[in-house]
Order: sequence, then structure tokens, then C-alpha cells
Amino acid sequence: MDRDEKWAVIAGRRRELADLLAGLHEEEWERPSLCAEWRIRDVAAHVALTPQSPGILRILAAGVRAGGDFQALSARLVATDVDWTAGDADGAEIRGSADALLLLLTGRSAAALPRLTGDGLERLAAP
Repeated sequence: MDRDEKWAVIAGRRRELADLLAGLHEEEWERPSLCAEWRIRDVAAHVALTPQSPGILRILAAGVRAGGDFQALSARLVATDVDWTAGDADGAEIRGSADALLLLLTGRSAAALPRLTGDGLERLAAP
């Protein structure tokens, strides 16, 4: 299995996880997991927020949408319910719960966007 095939499998598993987690109620997110001292919310964030390159085609497409201004692509993700941030400290902010950011990072934008706020959302809506 080559690198692209591995990431395709990982992406598929992340989407499956996002589908599973999307149906949880607030109290279910707070339940203990099988990992000592970790809630379901903590495990989900840990699994989902592993860094992954978007790939050169997506980077180039985003650069074209930004008119060649790659600085305009920077964003900062901020979880509002746990102590977690990622991305460019000077980038446009996207704020939301860890589970909403999880949905976003696993390609479930339609489910995530209504639950997110911040200036960085405009970039997500770009064609």
C-alpha cells in the first residue's frame, strides 16, 4: 500500500468515526472512555486532530482561490470546550467545540459549519 492509499484509508476511517460521533448527545461526550481519565470527547479529539497534509492539489486550488496570496490561507483552529488550538497564530480564527472541529477536519463541513464561528469561516465557503 503506497502513501496515498494509506491516507485514503485513514480518511475513510476518520469519516466513519465522525459519522459515529455526530449522533452523540452532550452527556455521551462527557462519559468516561476505555482510556483512563479520558472522556469520549478527549479520545475523539486525540484521534481526529492528528496532523495531515491536505495534499498539493488542494493547496494549489486554495492558492488559486486566494488569488495567489498564500498568506490569506492561514487559519487558526480554537476549541471552545477544551484547551486546544492549532494552526497559524496570526491566521483567521475558526472557533467551535472539539467535536465540531473534528467534523470539519474529517470533511464533514455541512455538519460542522453551523456550529463554528470566526473570521476563518469565509475561507471555508470559498468555491
